[in-house]
Amino acid sequence: MRQAVLITGPTAAGKTEIAMELYDRMGGESKAKLISIDSALVYRGMDIGTAKPDKTTLAQYPHALIDIRDPQEGYSVADFVSDADELLEKASKEGLVPILVGGTMLYVKCLRDGISRLPKSDPGMRDYLEQRVAQIGLGELYKELIAADPEAAAKIHPNNRQRVLRAMEVFLMTGKKISTFWLENPAQNLHERLGYQLKTLAIAPKQRRDLDKRIEIRFRSMLEAGFLNEVRVLREKSGVNAESASMRSVGYRQAWKHLEHGSKTDEFVEEALAATRQLAKKQMTWLR
Repeated sequence: MRQAVLITGPTAAGKTEIAMELYDRMGGESKAKLISIDSALVYRGMDIGTAKPDKTTLAQYPHALIDIRDPQEGYSVADFVSDADELLEKASKEGLVPILVGGTMLYVKCLRDGISRLPKSDPGMRDYLEQRVAQIGLGELYKELIAADPEAAAKIHPNNRQRVLRAMEVFLMTGKKISTFWLENPAQNLHERLGYQLKTLAIAPKQRRDLDKRIEIRFRSMLEAGFLNEVRVLREKSGVNAESASMRSVGYRQAWKHLEHGSKTDEFVEEALAATRQLAKKQMTWLR
């Protein structure tokens, strides 16, 4: 039986530190493989606001699936599961125990429970659909989805931008409804797909106020480290805008809005902290 360890929990709980300690205890690179499960860490140039380990740390503790996309590119949950499955297969062949670490709960769920196999995302098609949304609005695109694939539309909320875009992307790329892919390629859990048994460790504070304090301390340290300057640089990149998947990450979304509209810094900080606390609450709910 193949064995893998999953370390997950809410934001700012200390998952990365525990994963690195476990990596050392298991024997380092000759015995283990670190794999990130974080939808923001995949992006290059998003270092401060994601609390990404620095280059020195990553040299000592290399994590797969960090810095694999530019911020103007998309990265779907299907892309993640495909990439993670390849890494797990490779780790097994090399005799390494995978240590998966991160708090993107949709990634965790789909890795564990499986996802229907879909075509890889196409950047050109995704750009076209983003432009369509900018021109006609998400509601009108959802109406097009209803006409193209009513079965999928019935299972996708009209405001779920990512899923609406993905369903339309699959239909326009292949001429085939995403609901048909769902039926033809039913989800398989991790054991069925790869023969892995997953040992899950959830890192969570006993008191919510302790986590809130950690969130505030970490965010203020990000500001001191130049988080807003990081977002200013990202705003100058071609193809990056407020609707980019990368800029919808918590913290970045609020920072973009702050820089765009010139709101007071205190208001931005409180808005970002509130959004981060809300994210942590959702993560805790998922863990329960």
